[in-house]
Amino acid sequence: MVVVVVCGCIQLASLRERHREELSSLCCEHYRLELEVQLTHGPALRCRLEQLLAAARDTCQARLNRTHDAEVTELKKKLDAQNWEEMKALARRIRDKSELAR
Repeated sequence: MVVVVVCGCIQLASLRERHREELSSLCCEHYRLELEVQLTHGPALRCRLEQLLAAARDTCQARLNRTHDAEVTELKKKLDAQNWEEMKALARRIRDKSELAR
């Protein structure tokens, strides 16, 4: 009986060692394949990402410019209306046109 248990421990240790070696080999192969994919497809992927980022940046910039232009237009209208009201108020108070021009 003792011999069987010792033999089982030896088999278990042997299986563990074989499993460890296979796992190590599998990890090395996986790393090698990932590196190969990065080296072959990495530049194309980076180029595509740069294109996508540039397109997104241009879209955001265009939207920002439209918003800015709309705000400027709205502000100009408000200022023109305010100026017009001030000029009307001045015209009512000052009847002399030459004094109004100053």
